[in-house]
Amino acid sequence: MMQDLKFISFVNKMQLHFSNERVSVGLDTFQSDIHFTLSFNSTNRDGSKNEYVNFHVSRNIGNPATKPKSEVVRMKKKTAEKFVEDFSKFLLQHILEILDTEVLQKENTEKLCFISDADFPKSKFYLSTGIQFNRAISNVSEQRRKGRFYVNDNLGEELEKISADEKEFEEFIYSGKPLAEISNEIVESGKIITDTDFFSVINFYGKLYLHKNDIDFIKLIKTFLKPKLSFEIYYRFKRAIVAVRNAETYKEIEHLNNPVKIVKSNPDKMN
Repeated sequence: MMQDLKFISFVNKMQLHFSNERVSVGLDTFQSDIHFTLSFNSTNRDGSKNEYVNFHVSRNIGNPATKPKSEVVRMKKKTAEKFVEDFSKFLLQHILEILDTEVLQKENTEKLCFISDADFPKSKFYLSTGIQFNRAISNVSEQRRKGRFYVNDNLGEELEKISADEKEFEEFIYSGKPLAEISNEIVESGKIITDTDFFSVINFYGKLYLHKNDIDFIKLIKTFLKPKLSFEIYYRFKRAIVAVRNAETYKEIEHLNNPVKIVKSNPDKMN
């Protein structure tokens, strides 16, 4: 059922739209017909493929071809790919810290073990918990049209009913391999198993990293984008919301459709 997912609504407070061309989010804190969209594979009116990736605000009223819409950011696809790559590297540098496995081992009696998240779906624990999770989702959602799912406000209660099988959980915990056996040729997420706990880490070519606590992601984004670009995007975003909220057609706000154009992966300059 869920493999056909194109739209999901959570108690009408948040809506997510999926397609091969875009991902859109609607929030009840704004008008119900306003959506924030990342468009990455759209088609021009003449049928040709659009060479740009853009983030825009739109209002789903009237004719889809003439609905109010205002772009916030635009960049070519190759630039967007490099931009995401550079931003991912930037985040990793600022949100991870190396794990001192020698110190951790001294605090534990048993040898530390590592379980790759790639192996997790193969475990009985994952399969049984997954079945319970799917059952919980099915109990609180309905498919009104193919690919469109609506989740009611009993989701929390259903998720609380999920209970792990203790034997399957122990089997999963003891399936880890010694740290000396982890690969130094790949990047993978996983779990470190200690005497009394397990926690998430990233194996980065044989070195283990932890997520730092209390990360200010807004501050990090502003640091990466530089102050001028951060202000420009924030200003265009706020203006786009106001313009789209008060318009009935795109024509009314066409003169305001002037997105920030990022032309290089290092966004110090823009057109």
